[in-house]
Amino acid sequence: MLSPRLSARDVVCVDTGDITLWASISLRLTRRSVVLSSERLGTMGYGLCAGIAASIERGGDARAIVIVGDGGFQMTLNELGTAIQHGCRLLLLVIDNGLLGRVEHGFKNAKGCEITGCDWVALARAYGADGTHVARDSEIEAALDAGLSAKGVFVLAARCDPALRAEMAKTSDGIMPPWLEPPGNHVESG
Repeated sequence: MLSPRLSARDVVCVDTGDITLWASISLRLTRRSVVLSSERLGTMGYGLCAGIAASIERGGDARAIVIVGDGGFQMTLNELGTAIQHGCRLLLLVIDNGLLGRVEHGFKNAKGCEITGCDWVALARAYGADGTHVARDSEIEAALDAGLSAKGVFVLAARCDPALRAEMAKTSDGIMPPWLEPPGNHVESG
């Protein structure tokens, strides 16, 4: 639903965690698409800061679409003030599952993965932004249209089932490419 609504001047900024996997599975990008992502460093909170930088750099009618989980958003949510101060045009898609999903699903016996959030739209409004909650699939398109037409910062908050798990990428034959294998799992042939 998001991909066909993107313009050539938009920049998609993807945060780190399960949200990275969900975005890579869901987005349908074209040659003109610009995506900013922090690869392999685990830099949760990157998405919002990248979105602010992209909005300031592009200026004008350009939008930065930030795709972030509730954990990553909490790492840098104070930067909403920076976005407002600089007149950024941001759509923040906050996917709230109350969990550090990549840690919970990616590591055995991980502890402390459950997180408490807040009313993300109320927080955005406290900073002078706007936003909406999405509770049903039928509300997504109207919420996206409202967020993409906003002239400032707009938070679209969607609750997500914490049991949903984004799977790591594999090749079509089901074998993990060597560069994605965890250290020690790759067996050299020959």
